[in-house]
Amino acid sequence: MFAAWSDWLIRRRRERQALRKRRYAAAQAGRLIGDWMPANLRVNDLIAASAPVLRQRTRQMVRDFAPFHRAVNNLVTFIVGTGIRFQSRVTLPDGTPAKALRQQIEDRFAAWMDEADVSGKLHFHELQQLAQRQDAESGEYIAIVRSPRRPGRHPFALQFVESERLGDWGARAEAGNEVRQGVEYDPLTGERAAYHFCDEGYGNPTRVDASLVIHDFRTLRPGQLRGVSDFAASLLIARDLDDYISAEVGAAKIAAKWLGFVKSPDPAAFQAARLDGTAAGSGGPALENLQDAIIEYLRPGEEINFQTNDRPSGAFEAFYRFVLRMVSITQDLPYELLSGDYSGLSYTNLRGIRNDFRQMLAPKQRRKVLHFCRPVFAGWLEMEALADPGFLPGYFRKPLRFQRGVWIPAGMPEIDPLREFKANIEAIKVGLRSPQQIILERGDDPEEVLDQLKDWKAMCAERGLDFSQAATSTALAGNPAAIDPDTAEEADRKARSLTQ
Repeated sequence: MFAAWSDWLIRRRRERQALRKRRYAAAQAGRLIGDWMPANLRVNDLIAASAPVLRQRTRQMVRDFAPFHRAVNNLVTFIVGTGIRFQSRVTLPDGTPAKALRQQIEDRFAAWMDEADVSGKLHFHELQQLAQRQDAESGEYIAIVRSPRRPGRHPFALQFVESERLGDWGARAEAGNEVRQGVEYDPLTGERAAYHFCDEGYGNPTRVDASLVIHDFRTLRPGQLRGVSDFAASLLIARDLDDYISAEVGAAKIAAKWLGFVKSPDPAAFQAARLDGTAAGSGGPALENLQDAIIEYLRPGEEINFQTNDRPSGAFEAFYRFVLRMVSITQDLPYELLSGDYSGLSYTNLRGIRNDFRQMLAPKQRRKVLHFCRPVFAGWLEMEALADPGFLPGYFRKPLRFQRGVWIPAGMPEIDPLREFKANIEAIKVGLRSPQQIILERGDDPEEVLDQLKDWKAMCAERGLDFSQAATSTALAGNPAAIDPDTAEEADRKARSLTQ
């Protein structure tokens, strides 16, 4: 029996060893791995334990660390810009465009934007910027639908609150629900039921139905209830760089001053003279600082040696670039944009960087539209339908027909307008792109562009001006290969007719 037991133990050990060999290399334990065994926490437990400290440290770095400050500004500028604009696409019951109703919706929505903030301070586009700034710093943004108390204002408005307001202290959930980090939800489906806002995160909770709260963050794991800033991955190394910069700047300031050492053959007398407040051998006050045009007379045998200090270190710039690249990776920002350093870039490199950046921006802009702009517009439009039933007849039977629209995010300027305009024209000619698509990518409204062109032609006609026969630019005339063949042939024909 003992032999059978021994054989079983041997087989068991061999099976375990074979199983360990079949693991992923990253899951194996060994001398090089050390004691790397992270805690396998659930996502909400991990965020609840870490998010408050991460928010505090991120905000402090955004305030005091220039690259973080610039990163947040860049994200706001390129994701929201001056505002994500709306263009209605409402249709009639037969599917044809309702042009008059579209204009009315856009005009009313534009008028409401001035009153979007419940405090009456911020425009709706500024609220979009605030949402993006909160998203970058705190990893989430929270807005509550409020009705202003001041009479005469629109009954639909938004109030932004900081993440610390969500808390569990004293919060009570309805039957069957649970409350975690201030979010009341159904544990079976994950549906949000309500949010509990406390006074500065502690006590006196106020329960607000989830339908009146806009809460958005980047969801990284299933069942996640709260968000975490993307800066979390670069906080530690950025703090090291901040300390390194402070040390190097301090050392450089010291190196910029004269530092001298006095050598004396009689140290006892020299120290006695310093204690008496007299310079060595001069009878005057002790010289503590060497300034311009001042000469100190020393006692016989004494000399001064000046200390050299080569700072900052030669490795400073390389380390600075390395850390900024780490920060740019975590924020999906090009290093050149974060640092402001475009040295050594060609058009081809810059074009590739810009294309990659455009691809990274697209999902961020889309999330802002899906989880902030569209819910706000739907809530505002429902309030309009309730307040003025004649404005949107049949809205509550088919609300999606009235909510159809296009949100135009911030555009991106061209790197080389001449090249890109010519490429766009060629793409339009062969049917690969539409003018509307190109205009939307630039962050403009196609209808507004056409209206402006119409107004321009009318103003030119009133003044007897005609720019339709503008001469070919000198740049194109000096480079015939850059001229379109049809345009070049027409120009040659006109030139021949003038000489005959």
